Amino acid sequence: FFDDLGWSCVSGRPCNVTDLLGFHLSENDGLFVREDGCPRRCRCQGVADAYSKGSQCSEISQDPTVQAGVGLTDAKDPRGAWCYVEPGQCSDEEQSMVFPQHFLSYKVCSYLVEVG
Repeated sequence: FFDDLGWSCVSGRPCNVTDLLGFHLSENDGLFVREDGCPRRCRCQGVADAYSKGSQCSEISQDPTVQAGVGLTDAKDPRGAWCYVEPGQCSDEEQSMVFPQHFLSYKVCSYLVEVG
């Protein structure tokens, strides 16, 4: 369901979904179910660190010697795209080694990937 806080996952156990209803759906549309937490709760915080990193999903390295937007190809994080998130909202969140006041997530950036 959707409320003022965004989307919420309510099942928490095996369930069935039948007769999807909605606007602009066709018989070719389906339901995408994720085993991991609710993606609407886990989202980028929109706050950058002192190196202008982390406000949105990016594969740029967290290494402080790598500056955002400098050079033709920024060094990439070997684990993929990440951003800073609100503590307690993402199942994979971890404290930043460079900026311990920030928590980051890689999984949040996977929610933006087009499926199908």
